[in-house]
Amino acid sequence: MSAFPKSIGAFESFIRREIVRPVVFQDRIASPDPKRSSQSARATGGRVVLRASLTAVLALAGCVVSPEALSPPPAPADTENVRPTYSWLKENVFMRDCMFCHVIQSPYLMSYEQIMGTVSPGEPLESRLYLMVRTGRMPKGGRIADSKKWAIYAWILNGAHND
Repeated sequence: MSAFPKSIGAFESFIRREIVRPVVFQDRIASPDPKRSSQSARATGGRVVLRASLTAVLALAGCVVSPEALSPPPAPADTENVRPTYSWLKENVFMRDCMFCHVIQSPYLMSYEQIMGTVSPGEPLESRLYLMVRTGRMPKGGRIADSKKWAIYAWILNGAHND
């Protein structure tokens, strides 16, 4: 399969060339109705596959991360009380804002090793932990302070070390 196209016109050609043609035009679709021609079945199958492919692509387009999530949060005015270290985050963020759901309802993500499964050290914009917090998907039922978002961002950016 060739590389994914970058423009809409190229995308349409890509769908027809790489998805519709291999499925429809290689005699894989036969008409269930003997009165209907095989060519007609191919054309109908092609439209179905094309629609399904376009629907899937449009559905995936809705999963794109917002531009806000791709930018660092503003640094807090008072950096004296906010430290981008694991020990500070554990005490002030994970235990206060995350513990209720992640320990009581589903014991997931409370040890350093488990948290590191959602972090790409040095790459906060590729870390699920940061993106979930930054976009407001976590913590459920409440927002987290911008200063805490900044601390998570800075901790990951600095390597996400266990101090």
